[in-house]
Amino acid sequence: MGNLEAGLAETMEYVFKHFSEEDQLLLANNVFLTGGCSQFPGLKERLERELLEMRPFQSSHKVVMAKNPNLDAWYGARDFAGSNDFEDWCISKEEYYEMGGEYLKEHHASNRYYKSPAPLIDNTLTPAGDANVVKEEIVVDC
Repeated sequence: MGNLEAGLAETMEYVFKHFSEEDQLLLANNVFLTGGCSQFPGLKERLERELLEMRPFQSSHKVVMAKNPNLDAWYGARDFAGSNDFEDWCISKEEYYEMGGEYLKEHHASNRYYKSPAPLIDNTLTPAGDANVVKEEIVVDC
């Protein structure tokens, strides 16, 4: 398709590489699909097939679909916001002013930061310039 972004299988494989073999097995046995896009026809079967292809021979994996994929994330966020721990996981006004709006406090349920791998450069995927395309620059005074 000419897209240099990683797909779901490549992303899962990239994540697995950051963990020990034991943890990789736990992750592969706990793939959870939720959200509206998880309902695309054949997505669960595709991920099961791709896990089978990428994981070591005869290792196990399990892909589970959420019972209510459209609303599960909302219900989880609602329950989290109503929990006693919610205030401990939020950033304070002082932290916001010091570190900015992109700052996320790390805790046991937060995402960890991993530097993204360098993009693959494959000139066969990038479209060649089209001689018939006219480029025009527009300057707007505000």
